[in-house]
Amino acid sequence: MEPIVIGANSSIQDGVVIHSKSGAAMTIGENTPVAHRPIVHEPCKVGNGVFIGFNSVLSNCTVGEGAVERHSSVESFRFPSPCTVFRPNWMLVRPGRLTNGPSKRLAKVQVDYRPGMKVGSIPRRTVAEFIVTQAEAPTYLLQKPALSAGR
Repeated sequence: MEPIVIGANSSIQDGVVIHSKSGAAMTIGENTPVAHRPIVHEPCKVGNGVFIGFNSVLSNCTVGEGAVERHSSVESFRFPSPCTVFRPNWMLVRPGRLTNGPSKRLAKVQVDYRPGMKVGSIPRRTVAEFIVTQAEAPTYLLQKPALSAGR
């Protein structure tokens, strides 16, 4: 049976469940507030300076240092197990209309999106490809890219 370790200066609020059914190690880093009612399940490693929001669920994952797990987020099935979640340093702005069509060439990336800016439709697959590209080689850090697809 491995220990459950909670780092210095971390705050575990009421209603939090930290559970390891298989007896695997569970680690919550230093300076990490865990808000009300999250569930941290299975083998998990939560880095230092992470914020885990209300009603979040973390299962069999690694959460990178400084990450923010928003309220009611679920980290388990969206990523391969074990999953790794890092704090995003950029914001993806969804176009006016997402489509289900085949991937298209990315025609335009407008930076510094503003409300009311005209942005065309784009297939979901093209948006996913853009996200993967940015994860591997970020070029839009701390910007607000708005995407539109070519023909």
